[in-house]
Order: sequence, then structure tokens, then C-alpha cells
Amino acid sequence: GIRMAGFICGGLGWRWDRLVGGDRLGGEEGNERTRRRPRGKYVVVSGIMPPSSSSSIGGGTRFSPKELPPFGNSEEPSLFRRAMMAKHAGEFELARGLFERALARGGDGRAWVQWARMENGLGNVEAARAVFERAVEAEPQNSQLWVRWAEVERKKRGVASARGIFVRAVNALGENAFVLQPWGLLEASIGRLDDARTLFQRAVSASPTDPYNYMAWGRLECRQARRIDRARQIYAFGVQQCESGALLMAYAQLEASEENYDLARDLFCQAREADPRDSMIWQASGVMEASDGNSERARELFERGLLAKPNDPSLWQAWGVLEERIGNIDRARYLLSKATTVDPTHGPAWAALGNLEWQLGNFEDAIHVFWRGADRVRFGSRGIEAIYLGWASLEAEMGNIARAREIFSKGLRSSPRGMRQNKLLIKWASIEFDQGQLDRAFELISMSLRYDRRDPVALHVLGRIQIRMHHLVDARKTLSKAASYAPKDLYVLVELAELEWQEFSFDGGVENASKLYERARSVLPAETKLQLSLADFEKACPPAY
Repeated sequence: GIRMAGFICGGLGWRWDRLVGGDRLGGEEGNERTRRRPRGKYVVVSGIMPPSSSSSIGGGTRFSPKELPPFGNSEEPSLFRRAMMAKHAGEFELARGLFERALARGGDGRAWVQWARMENGLGNVEAARAVFERAVEAEPQNSQLWVRWAEVERKKRGVASARGIFVRAVNALGENAFVLQPWGLLEASIGRLDDARTLFQRAVSASPTDPYNYMAWGRLECRQARRIDRARQIYAFGVQQCESGALLMAYAQLEASEENYDLARDLFCQAREADPRDSMIWQASGVMEASDGNSERARELFERGLLAKPNDPSLWQAWGVLEERIGNIDRARYLLSKATTVDPTHGPAWAALGNLEWQLGNFEDAIHVFWRGADRVRFGSRGIEAIYLGWASLEAEMGNIARAREIFSKGLRSSPRGMRQNKLLIKWASIEFDQGQLDRAFELISMSLRYDRRDPVALHVLGRIQIRMHHLVDARKTLSKAASYAPKDLYVLVELAELEWQEFSFDGGVENASKLYERARSVLPAETKLQLSLADFEKACPPAY
């Protein structure tokens, strides 16, 4: 949705590949601003090392994708193009021969990656591995080859195999931020936050003027570790080292999520000045204004963003969600449909359009939209999990539980393992809980918590399961953790308060419940669930209250 809490570091307009500079597992976008000298004096932040006078970028010079030497050599481009044509035509033996000839003549180095991907796609895993082995032996200093190999290994053999490739890459290249950053993202995706944090810090030390290192690290702290102050320190330090619209935008999103709107506006303004042609900055600015209730200003920003990039589906989608929120349904449907037209592979747009039809009661239309989106969005693409989440949830609401289970399973298979599967797992666990399948619900929510053990929504669901299973002491601990990670979540606070006074009155539960209800009333005093629960509490424990 358009809520800033969901948008920061990965919502409507965020693309994960922007964290690594326009490439899926690492790199820069070639923006000259990212290579300017740092501004002002260095500010020492605990755990972040300022650049030393002797540091080149350990392991070699960083390039933008357009400048990478192995991928910019076009001595024999025709052979590479012919190999790609043969690959797409299904002439795989011919493609192999053409890749071999192109490489023998010192042609375009992308041939290594495309050849290995072809073998991998055909199920020839060992052949793909052999191609990468030859590639890194021929070009051991080519960080892209190592990163692409790790990406393939993760898909086929898992995280441990990919980690082994990164270890070999660091041994070959030294402290190379182009390798360390995607390695950190790999560890973060499976919840190994301390390892990820260490790798991001090493990447920052190796390349202190690369904004995407700060963005990846800040994202880890604010989204997974929920250490907002630490993320703020990292962003503030980063913007002093490099002038980057993308980094300023990430910093602004963080402040907006904390409702520091004045500071967020100032940062967004600086971001637009740094890169006025970046449509994502305009979109993020518009989302922030919409969250603060400034609909007209949000529309203006979306329009100006579309002037910069008319075919950006994220802008059309964000604008459509805004119109839906304020009740302009026809306009919202048009804008969301436009997003799916300009980019049929944009998962969030299909998910938003399907959810719109669902909320309007057009169940058949919603299912059709979800089905079309799932058919068009590629495996692992951004937003694919949101499509399956909406589709399965709708089927469950319609009473088609078996069908919902099938769709959840397919959604998990279509999404890369890690944080992006969390919402699917949590929702599926909630549905199984409602169906009385407590063991299955517990299994699913435990899988979710392996990826993010601090997710307050997952902890809330786990606490409810434990209460139903009569594991009350465990439930008390679980809900207390959820309340500490989400201190303004009214439903967690009420659930914990009810558990305290109903089951732990002998152990300070009544006093604890009273404090929790006070916290809940400061969040949403008129909420019906809170009022009903509070009335029961006052009736049962009048002296204590």
C-alpha cells in the first residue's frame, strides 16, 4: 500500500536492484555524482570508517556498468549477438560454439555469463559451473563474474554454496565492495544480520564514496534490525561522503516513516536537486505527501515525475493507490491499469489493481487480474509475492481454503527464499490458525521467523498460536517481544493486555495490563476492539484499574 512504513526501503516505488546500483547483485548506475569527492569534513560515526588516504577500492577500481572493461570490449560483437540469437531460437549447440568462438577471440566477456545462464536454464548445472570456473580462471579480477556465479549457485544449490563463491571472490579480489555488498545482501536475506552488518561495514570501508553501500546497510538497520537511530547515523554519514539523490531519498524515506515530515521534505528537496531526472525520487516524495494528507501536492509530484519518465510503472501505481484512498475509484482503476500497460511485468501494479477490484466486491474480476499478473510477472521479480498474497487471501475469504493453499504454495515457489516470502508465510499461518490447524500454522510462522526473528506481525501470530495451544508463558514472552518491536501496534498491545490480566493476575498481570491499555489508548483511543477489551478489563478488575 501507500503507507510509508511499508514503503521505506522496499515498498511502492523501491526497487531492490537500486540498492546495488542498477544491477541485481552489485554495481553503480554510472551517475557521475556518485564519484564526486566527499563534501565537508569527515564525521566519525561508531562502526563506520572514514576513507583513509591510502585506500583505493581494495581489490581494484570500481566502474559503472557502462565502463566495466570485460563487458565493454566489443572486438567481436557479431559473434556474441549471433550466439544470443541462437540461444533464444533454441539452437543450443550452435550457441555453445558461438560463445566459445567469441571468447577465444577475446570478444565480449558477457558471453561467459550468458553461456552459463543458458546451461543453467537447461538444467545442466555442472556444465554451468564449469563455464563459470573457466570464466574466473580466465578473468579472476572480474567481480561481475563472481557475483553472477554466486547468484546462480544460490538459486540451484542454496545459500551455503553461494557463500562459498563469495569467499573465493574475496580471496581473489581482496576487499572489493562490488563483492562485499551483494554478499551482505545474501546474508541479510536469511536473517544473519550480524554477518551482513560486518560485510556492509567492510564495503563502506573499501568504497566510502559509493552511496549504495550506505543504502544497503541503512536498509538492514531500519527494516530488519529496526535500529532507526543507527540507520539515521549511517545515512547522515553517507550523504557527507557522496552527493547522491538516491541516498538522500533513502534518508528522507526513513525520516518520513518516523513522521519527521519537515526534515523529510528538506531531504527530498535536496534529492530532487541532486538528480531531477530520477522519477523514483518524485514518486517517493509524492508518497510521503500522501501519507501526510497532502493529496494535491502528491498529485503534483507524481505528474512531475511522469514528465521525467512517462513509462515508469511505479509512478502510475503510486498515483493510482492515492486516488483509491481518497475515493476516486474510476481514476484509480485507470491509473493502475496504465501501470500494467506500460510494464506488464510490474508485479506491484497487478497486485494493487487486483486488491482494488477485491475491495469493490468484484471477486471474479480480482481473481482474473491476479491470474494475469502471475502469468506475466517473472519468477523472483519484484511484487510477484504480492500478487500471490492477494490472490490466496481472496480465495480464502471466499471459502476456497484448498485453492488458497495451492496458491500460497505456488507463491512461495515463485518468490526467492528470504525476506520476500515473509508476508506469504504470515498470512498463510493466519489462515491455518483460523481453520484450527495449529501445528501447520506453527510450522509456517516458524519458517517466517527464521528470516526475520524481529517481525512484530509474525511474533503476534505466533503469540496467538501459543495461546490457543495453551503455551501461555511462551505466549507472554512472544507478545512482549512483539510489543517492544512495534510499540504502537494497537492489536499487539490489546492481545498482550488481555493475556496479562486473564492469565497472569497472580504475577503482576493486572498492573501490566493497565499500563498496556494506557499505551493503546494513546495510539487509537476510539478503536472498537480497544474499547470492548477495556470494558471487560474494567468490569473484571475495577479496584486495580
